[in-house]
Formats: sequence, C-alpha cells, structure tokens
Amino acid sequence: MTGTPFCSHLVRYATGLLAVFGVLVALGCASQAKKAIISGKVTYKGEAVGWGDVRFFSSDGALWSSARLNSDGTFTATDVPPGEVQVAVKVLPLIARPKKEDNSGDDIVPVSKTVSIPSKYQDPKTSGLRYTIVPGTNQLDIDLP
Repeated sequence: MTGTPFCSHLVRYATGLLAVFGVLVALGCASQAKKAIISGKVTYKGEAVGWGDVRFFSSDGALWSSARLNSDGTFTATDVPPGEVQVAVKVLPLIARPKKEDNSGDDIVPVSKTVSIPSKYQDPKTSGLRYTIVPGTNQLDIDLP
C-alpha cells in the first residue's frame, strides 16, 4: 500500500473545491458589476430640493434604492439594479427648533428655506420621472418642472 490512491483522491477533491470557489467568486463579482451608482441633484424651478429622499423603483413598483437629499439637493444612490426606473422625490418636513440659551444645539434649516414641491412627485406612478440606468456610474440631474 503506497498511499497513491488516497493522494490522487485528495488532489481531485481539492481541485473540485477550487473550481467551485472560482465559479462563486466570478458570479459574485459579476453581480456587483451589474449594479449602478447614481449621483445627481434635484431642483424644482431652479432651486435645490434638499432635506428629503429620492427613491428609485422598478417598472412594477418595487422599491430598489433610495438616497438622502443633501441640503444642496445632491444625492448618491448605490446598488441600484440597471434598467428602467421610476423615480419619486419626497421632501421631509422640518421643524425649526430654537437654539438653547447658550446658543448651542443643532442647526436646523428653517422651514422657510425648504423648497416645497407638488405632491405628484412623491409617488413614482404620478411623478412622470422615468429613466434608464446603465451598469456603473450614472449622472442624473432631476429638474422638476
């Protein structure tokens, strides 16, 4: 008994494991490559729409991704599946809080500085905002009329 059959069996087993691992890695990388990143800015009549969310939905209405709108209207959404998307924009209500006596506290944007948008843009079915997203990086500036 020289042990050769055992060694050849072990080599075949290791080779099979490496092949399966390689396929899994390739599939994982391929699925990541198919995702999209969307960066842009939302404006309404030329004014930045900040303090809200921009949401990306599939054509059948399933929520795919959302991103927080910064105060200057910019956003970045990650892991968005490429293809046709419907978009909804929601402005979050802000409540102005007075500062403490020592002038400390959070700086909250006064409500008067937020941009109100028509309610139709909050629903992907009524917003009329439809775009085609491609894998990789996308620039999407949304100017609400």
